[in-house]
Amino acid sequence: DDGAIALGEMLKTNSTLCEVDICKNRIGDKGISALCQALELNTVLASLVLNDNQIGTEGAKAFANMLKVNSYLNGVYLGECVGST
Repeated sequence: DDGAIALGEMLKTNSTLCEVDICKNRIGDKGISALCQALELNTVLASLVLNDNQIGTEGAKAFANMLKVNSYLNGVYLGECVGST
């Protein structure tokens, strides 16, 4: 989750990166929540690949709430994201 938290901090001010692929990084609820906070502010990222991470119920809720705010993210990949519930 530490790497996802650091990535989230960078994405808050990102003005060029439009695609991120961070599949198979064992990202859990804490990491995805930090990413979602950043993506609520980000207006550049268009594609996010999170396949095969450990996103649980709380992370899924944070992700759903972020999608209500972020209209720039148009490609989201969450295959095989099974975490603790």
